[in-house]
Amino acid sequence: MENSELTPSPNISKEAACSLVDRLYGIQAVDVLLLNGFYDKNYHVKINLNKNGRLWPHGYVMKIVNSTDSHNTTILEAQFEVMFHLGKNGIKCSQPLKNLKGKYYSLEELSED
Repeated sequence: MENSELTPSPNISKEAACSLVDRLYGIQAVDVLLLNGFYDKNYHVKINLNKNGRLWPHGYVMKIVNSTDSHNTTILEAQFEVMFHLGKNGIKCSQPLKNLKGKYYSLEELSED
């Protein structure tokens, strides 16, 4: 059994997820919808187009990785490289977005909700 299978998925409220989007990306989220996932939390982030008009109007996907896998940045970087490779080869898929610090991910301490 993999270590991530023993780790519960992150416990975060919708409000806290919206707050993370604003704090990390400077994007005002109006709602987040939980998507299916196994060990992580994946959200469809709906944004306020009046405040974020230059951004993708259909929203974004935010992945909150479980506490075990989040410390293995090699896995995260490999996932980004796969998305970049697919995009460069004409396959439409989500593309990573840099946060306000110019990084594709950040490690955050989440409090229990």
